[in-house]
Amino acid sequence: KTLETVVKEAKGNDIKLVINDKKISKLNTSQQNAIKKYHVATLFEAIFESNGKEIHDFNGGTATVTIDFTPEEGKNMDYYHIVHISDDGVMTRFKTRYFTGKLSFIAPHFSDYAVIYDESEKNQTAIERPIPVTGIDATADKTTLTKKGATATIKVTVQPADATNKNV
Repeated sequence: KTLETVVKEAKGNDIKLVINDKKISKLNTSQQNAIKKYHVATLFEAIFESNGKEIHDFNGGTATVTIDFTPEEGKNMDYYHIVHISDDGVMTRFKTRYFTGKLSFIAPHFSDYAVIYDESEKNQTAIERPIPVTGIDATADKTTLTKKGATATIKVTVQPADATNKNV
């Protein structure tokens, strides 16, 4: 649907994807006020361009956007998020994934975006990352099984408590 919309909106045969770095000073006052409470790692603008015409709307479609990104020294990759900053200053956070020097998200349109650092919520990479079992504790009362087919119960606790797969 996205390509169909972009082709329909294009002026002529040339269409290019443009991703530009953007400075906070180039945002309007509402956008600047919305973003100032966050640590901003980078700002960028994404658009399709066709013979001078900017195409932002995908008419219900989406595009996967991947940008080069290196985490800042001392910052945990799990807390970087990509957000859209609308002209009226409303920020929309997207499910952000990090993989080998890249940040990725699915955009419903092109516009102004920021990569922010916010430790109040983990990004999608952290949410989806499996948490391995690091150990188990097993306890049981002293039990002697003397009959064939007799059973005993052993209580097993997996470490850490939030491990992804707790099957023992």
